[in-house]
Amino acid sequence: MAMTKNVTESGSHRAHAVAPPLEAVEHASLDNAAPVEQSNASFGTEPVPATTRSEDPWVSILYPSRHDRDGSHQATVPEGLDDLGLYQVFLSIVNAGDRDQVLPYYLAPLRRVDEVEFRHEVWRDLDGDGVIEALSQFARAIHDVHLRLQWSRDTRFEEERLSWHLDASLRYCRALRSLVAVLDDTTLCSHGLTGVRAYLTSLLKDDAFIAFEAQAETLRQRLDHIQYALTIRGARVRVAAFENDDEYAAEIHSLFERFNRGGVVTTYKVNFRDSYGMNHIEAQIASRVAKLFPSEFDQLRTFVSRYNSVVPPVIERCVTEFIFYVGYHYFMQQFKKIGLPFTLPTMALASEGINASDAFDLALGVKLLGSTTAMVTNDFRLAPSERVIVVSGPNQGGKTTFARMFGQLHYLAALGVPVPSSHATLPVVDEVFTHFSREEDNTAQAGKLEQDLRRMKSIIERATASSVIVANEVFSSTTVSDALGLGTKTLDQILKRDARAVYVTFVDELSRLDPRVVSMVSTVDPANPVERTYKVVQRAADGRAYAVAIATKYGLTYEQVLHRVNA
Repeated sequence: MAMTKNVTESGSHRAHAVAPPLEAVEHASLDNAAPVEQSNASFGTEPVPATTRSEDPWVSILYPSRHDRDGSHQATVPEGLDDLGLYQVFLSIVNAGDRDQVLPYYLAPLRRVDEVEFRHEVWRDLDGDGVIEALSQFARAIHDVHLRLQWSRDTRFEEERLSWHLDASLRYCRALRSLVAVLDDTTLCSHGLTGVRAYLTSLLKDDAFIAFEAQAETLRQRLDHIQYALTIRGARVRVAAFENDDEYAAEIHSLFERFNRGGVVTTYKVNFRDSYGMNHIEAQIASRVAKLFPSEFDQLRTFVSRYNSVVPPVIERCVTEFIFYVGYHYFMQQFKKIGLPFTLPTMALASEGINASDAFDLALGVKLLGSTTAMVTNDFRLAPSERVIVVSGPNQGGKTTFARMFGQLHYLAALGVPVPSSHATLPVVDEVFTHFSREEDNTAQAGKLEQDLRRMKSIIERATASSVIVANEVFSSTTVSDALGLGTKTLDQILKRDARAVYVTFVDELSRLDPRVVSMVSTVDPANPVERTYKVVQRAADGRAYAVAIATKYGLTYEQVLHRVNA
């Protein structure tokens, strides 16, 4: 029994495509093998390709310059990110396999308007047809390249190692050309993406890269044209060069012609698996094929040795940045599909007011995705002279959610990404400080009130006019009079530093403390005061209005009680 095999992309090193299911294979015989013609093609004498060049030009869609990136790329979680619920949001966006590379970008908010605008330009370009998908496909292709390079390193079989490396090289070259083709067909305006396109275009035209790609393609073509024969007798397999016996094809065709009735013929061809890992039978066959065709495999060894590094650092960095944009884009699409908006905010100067419309809490939104509970959106506005929003109202009315949303919008704006809102005007902040009520630390010598005071003191000391402070029920463990006194002093200090803040409290009087303080109140359904609307609106705080509404509902106002007594 003789079998032939064209060595294809998957079959050049994967002898399982022709190996029979034998219990054992004896050493294959190479006797009577056809002579192999030596090629005059020379590999290994070309210059090292762009994939191994030492230069690392600055190409980025996240940072305008290398200095900006080096000064902001960090791996520590910013203070307050857990209070805002954003850390878990970011973990849900970033694939577990990409966290070490991509998550740090979410933990490094920008500090300058020009850096934010640089990213805004990229987001606008990503609205172009096919751009986001092209970046996504390129990132997946490079992932496949690394996967095959890892398989190449892990295998103990020489021919499999060489072939996976060649396959990775070809996938890298083809991925680059596919991405450039899409970018060339797209009108780009951002400095970031036009810079990436220019770099990739120059890379494809580089003599070293062209030589690298040409050698890889030539090797693949030569390997694809290799044919060999297997003769199997019992547990013995003989590998030999294939001698083209065309008369067998004609004879077989003539033999089976009598069964051709002109109808649709069922095919019994089998697609061999394209997965990682040779077994020892496949490896032995591949090893003997390599001995039959020493020229091709020697050239392959030279190629792999010369071009050991496939993906250069600048491309690796670009892929990581692509994943940042792609991940956040698809994350946003989940909300847009259910009618929740995202927008690139207008960046406000320190002397300008800020606002947001139809904004929502992203952390709560993630929890409600897929549920039947509708998200409630809210608006806010601070005039240029206003600095603090004091939020009051009934418990469980959405005050904490509003405060968290306020902090999230400012943090996300500093990342240069679209924010959960239909329209927003926001500043670039230097820090988002948070003080949310927490359980008392029983291991600390200080009580809860002292712990709260120390935390707030630390925040105020570090805050600047470019900071945002989110304080939620800070002094809830005290009496009303103490909460009023401590809250007054806290707001005075925040106003002195000219920082913007949201201050959630049960003390209505704090909302009337200063002209720079704006009062917002969580509302209830007027027809059913125990029903929360989760809407927080700008109006004067009056805790008695809620109490009167409850008393009216249950017939407990003075007039209602007096009427029943007189009756």
